[in-house]
Amino acid sequence: MRTFLNKKNNTGTGFTLIEVLVVMVIIAIASGYIAFKVGESYLSNKRSEAFLNEIASLIKIAKDQAIFGTTVIGLRFSEKELQFLQLDTDTASKWLPMANIDPFWKKRVIPENLIMKISVDSNNKMLPENKYSPQIIFYSSGEMTPFKISVKRIGSNQTYMIIGTYSGILEFIKTE
Repeated sequence: MRTFLNKKNNTGTGFTLIEVLVVMVIIAIASGYIAFKVGESYLSNKRSEAFLNEIASLIKIAKDQAIFGTTVIGLRFSEKELQFLQLDTDTASKWLPMANIDPFWKKRVIPENLIMKISVDSNNKMLPENKYSPQIIFYSSGEMTPFKISVKRIGSNQTYMIIGTYSGILEFIKTE
């Protein structure tokens, strides 16, 4: 004789397919959001580092051009941009934008999510913004104004620094 199970005695103790799918969707959305935020932070740090590498490369090129071109080159920072200048050889008292000579030396815009601080000399005194003259000067002798440029991304503890000495040595430092 066969015995049939009574549906009333069969009590389900598991999850339904719908409940499992809802939990899986919630987990997928949460992990996607976390991955996006971590990736966004990683890319922002890489962009900050790339910008500072660009500035360090431009400083090295300007220093070399001052030596090989036997001219005096300056670097002027403002709150939102930086610009390379060349001392006018005729008057020796007027700084001209190098972008007028070569478009390679165009103004570089400082990204809004970066805080950039420039200090000159061994005393690390902050420079006031001067509209007409550069804060850093590269001489044809290979010497330059001692400086420290620090860049920090808003919302991050990581700081990048470019340090230049009077004798023309450049150093790139990344701190946590």
